[in-house]
Amino acid sequence: MWSMMTMTLEQLAGTWLTDDGRCTMWIGEENNTGIVINCDGKNVLSEYTRFRYDIERNICLLSDSVVLCQLFDDHSIRVKLTIGEQTEELFLSKGK
Repeated sequence: MWSMMTMTLEQLAGTWLTDDGRCTMWIGEENNTGIVINCDGKNVLSEYTRFRYDIERNICLLSDSVVLCQLFDDHSIRVKLTIGEQTEELFLSKGK
């Protein structure tokens, strides 16, 4: 079942890509391994995973700066990336 409440880090582990190939996100399989986001060939984020479900907001916190906000039926996701005061949304699909 594809639901925010039952989502696990293992389900999210691996490489995710934007449709235009501009950004990639890699997630490790265990807490404290890592999450790395590259956009336009540059590393924009590299930090430890801190996966947990926030029942009040129905979101999954992936790290200190990355929040999983939405799951889609095609198994793509929407994440919010916050660096400093700037927030960007990324729509990603699982890489092959």
